[in-house]
Amino acid sequence: MGLFDVNPKESLEDLFGRDDELRDFKKALGLGVRFVVIYGVRRVGKTSFLRAALKGFRYPHAIVDVREVHSEFGTIGRYHLYRGLVRYFRSNLSFLEGLGFRLRDFLGRVRGFSVSGLGIEVDAREVPSLTEFLAYLNDWASEHGTRFVLAFDEVQYLRYQVLLGLLSYLLGL
Repeated sequence: MGLFDVNPKESLEDLFGRDDELRDFKKALGLGVRFVVIYGVRRVGKTSFLRAALKGFRYPHAIVDVREVHSEFGTIGRYHLYRGLVRYFRSNLSFLEGLGFRLRDFLGRVRGFSVSGLGIEVDAREVPSLTEFLAYLNDWASEHGTRFVLAFDEVQYLRYQVLLGLLSYLLGL
């Protein structure tokens, strides 16, 4: 992969000059910080930083690309976020299972998700609330002595109600 490749990086070795930020991010995750914001002007590598850090630190995680979800559906509600989440799970299944996150077992316990030999689907009529889903993730992480990082890339595309609900849960409001 070239140094000036325009695609987001997914390896710590491909990040340059980010040692201080990586150390701070790893420390925040280790301390159990519930809400971390990665910000900066466009095209400085926020997505690359997030992807490379989470894979490099080997935390079970999912990254929902909210811009991609918005461009696909034209709106963003719980169902749409879950579809973005499932897309990430499908493309990172072997990595997540290598970390001990048995995705099929986990999603089999969550109302609104169906898991079969053919894959993972979201039932639009039965999607759980975001707080319910986050509680499932927290329970799983507690049972396994780790944390699960749920990240939203391009969060500015979230509707106010969805964002407010997420923030309320994360900040314990």
